[in-house]
Amino acid sequence: MKMRKHYDGLVNVSPEQRNEARGRVQTILLDAFVADSEDSLAQLLLSVYKASHPGAVITPKKQAAVSPTSVPTRVPAELVGEWMARRGSGSSYINPNTGQTSGPNATLDSYKIFADGTYEHSILMQSSLYNCTTTIFGRETGPIVVQGATFTITPRPGTLEHKNNCSPSMNRLEQTTFDPKTLSWRIQRNEYGLELCLQQSDGASACYQRQ
Repeated sequence: MKMRKHYDGLVNVSPEQRNEARGRVQTILLDAFVADSEDSLAQLLLSVYKASHPGAVITPKKQAAVSPTSVPTRVPAELVGEWMARRGSGSSYINPNTGQTSGPNATLDSYKIFADGTYEHSILMQSSLYNCTTTIFGRETGPIVVQGATFTITPRPGTLEHKNNCSPSMNRLEQTTFDPKTLSWRIQRNEYGLELCLQQSDGASACYQRQ
């Protein structure tokens, strides 16, 4: 949008100023085309320029070093992987006529943390009463930034799905939006292996088993 406004403004300048601006933009583009040798479109445009400007010598300017802060954040290796917490009980109802059991009352809460600085959080909650089962499934993804013993997740718009086998009219799929959240984390070992324990700012905590 800024470039568009700049182009619109060129209508009111003198031909000399317009040519000067065109030269500056052309130099920036040529430098980018020369530097990006793996981009097929950039190389095509560069070849078109060379064909229409025989004998032109293109000497790209030295590019400034990339700031370290622009490099995607990597997470510690011990955090990378899938972590899951299982809570709940088995089936609580058996149909006396058919012997069929109801679905389990349970919650599955999981985090998948990737080395490139992103995460996926999913939660499945299921509750059964007699032969009726309500299922809620939520999922979100986004970037994760680790700073020592804490990390901050910034959820992108996610989804939350509601299902009820006895009341299909109540089934729905909606979009979720959550604010960034900072959690304290630690990894410890229990009788089943490694687990990731997270604590929120309000003191609420939960541990997730490595899968």
